[in-house]
Amino acid sequence: MDLRTVEQVEEHGWSVVMVPADDEGPGFAYTIGLWHTHSVPELAMFGLDIQTMHVLLNSLGHEAAAGAVL
Repeated sequence: MDLRTVEQVEEHGWSVVMVPADDEGPGFAYTIGLWHTHSVPELAMFGLDIQTMHVLLNSLGHEAAAGAVL
């Protein structure tokens, strides 16, 4: 997983890590690489379907990388 994350950050500027819900809590997803590549804060989401969070975080990542203030 670490190599996949590094490759995605190199190729796309960030990666989204998805953690499904389990008995201990809701699912969540977060970015890795936005700060490193674009000097913008990392993003995190909780409680939605992990695929939905993946799409939303990528969309927000594109906006942040383009200079939008989130």
